[in-house]
Amino acid sequence: MLKDMGSKSLAGRRLAWLSIVGVSLGAAYACNEYDESLLLPGETGGTGGTVDGGGGVSGGTGGGPDKTPFWHEKAANGCDTEGMPTADQRPTTADSDDLPPLYLGMITMGFGSAKNDKARTPDPEVRNTVGFDIDGRCTDSTTCTGQAAELGCKNDNALPDGDQCRDNAFGGVISKMAEIPELVPYGYTEAHWNCGLLHGEFMQMFKLTGYNGTLNDPQVRVDMYSSDGADGLAHDICGSTGSNIPSDWYDNVAWLEFDPFRVSKRYLTKQSGFEMGTLPDSIYADASAYVRNGYLIVQLPDPFEIWLTGERSYGHTAGIRLLIHRGVIAGKLELNFQTENWSISEGTLGGVIAPSDFISNLKEVGVCGNLCGAEQPLLDYINQHADALVAGDPNPDANCDGLSLGMQFTAKEILPGPIFDPQVPAECSQVPSDAPPLNCGCPCIPMGGAGGTGGTAGTGGTGGTSGGTGGTGGVGGATGGAAGTGGSN
Repeated sequence: MLKDMGSKSLAGRRLAWLSIVGVSLGAAYACNEYDESLLLPGETGGTGGTVDGGGGVSGGTGGGPDKTPFWHEKAANGCDTEGMPTADQRPTTADSDDLPPLYLGMITMGFGSAKNDKARTPDPEVRNTVGFDIDGRCTDSTTCTGQAAELGCKNDNALPDGDQCRDNAFGGVISKMAEIPELVPYGYTEAHWNCGLLHGEFMQMFKLTGYNGTLNDPQVRVDMYSSDGADGLAHDICGSTGSNIPSDWYDNVAWLEFDPFRVSKRYLTKQSGFEMGTLPDSIYADASAYVRNGYLIVQLPDPFEIWLTGERSYGHTAGIRLLIHRGVIAGKLELNFQTENWSISEGTLGGVIAPSDFISNLKEVGVCGNLCGAEQPLLDYINQHADALVAGDPNPDANCDGLSLGMQFTAKEILPGPIFDPQVPAECSQVPSDAPPLNCGCPCIPMGGAGGTGGTAGTGGTGGTSGGTGGTGGVGGATGGAAGTGGSN
């Protein structure tokens, strides 16, 4: 863990490693590669963690012979589903001594509208592989054929479930946005968001308290925070508008390990009385989270806000703010044996958002009728493809009123920094610099620079020797603005 964060002694860390890998520190150094002697027995006969060739320690699975996360299950119609972890699946093992609090920050994310490659290449089919089976129903999934469709709610226009019955209609929403050129200035793509995360322009943060550092911990606390970026953020690497993100943005140097990240005052339960490099509890927290088979499981408060604010993004993205209902997080905790730092890999967030809430977010960033109808297909898509219930158990007779959401992410240790006071933008109060202005008459013209200057007038002709008339004045120059004024005789 980061040494500037009041971490435990090296000897204490070594004891934690022993509980994870089940071997002495010297043996781990000697092997530092896959070896069956490094496996731990899982809770139900599966395998435990391994030390990989890169020095990382994996929490392992421990979930059975298939080595899959423990929340996978079968639907009522017999189909294999992704499932979704619940609070009553916590391990029954006894707790042990705890590590100091761990602070982790999200470094990659995606809603399933792009490939998980470096460039985040758009691909609408990826949504089928991201998220949980939120409603416990398998509705027209291509991996569940020959069985009657199970409905979690009623909507003839709902998108079919993804692979293993995953629910992620929101991934389709983000893909739909990419099809509308007029929305490019808003930077609502996975490339823009991941460039911002790489550069340290915004961050979703986690504080993990009460964790014993092993594969199983029956109770931990997880607090969630929002950051508007590294305190020392000083230059742009992602472009200055939504349309000019560099094609090789992913090759830029990421934020440094010890860069402190500013934390939103909006999330804190108290505003003073805590040391620099630490944070008080958040208003968004799960005091009864747990770790099982190396996976951190969090039941998010309802609703939960995730906010990647675009205030310090230099104009390449307007950011995104979502209110998520019925939210759950599962992420694989890993300790890097060489750096002593923790991370989350294979992170998944699932939940439901209300269409009206997301439309409000679009208005906050300036999608307010200024696109002359170009945004209407998106608004129709949002309102017509609800596939989940915002609250309550699945009910095939109830009208769907929510969009299921799936998000994949990774996170690494981070240093909390100064507190800042964010302001949620008022609806329809601002637009990106290269988007059409608000309240313009259609057709709207994107905001741009001033017009050019008129040309210089011509010079009058010289009179003839016998008193001829003067020449004709020159013609004004062509311009980006008004024409120039002609000369005089």
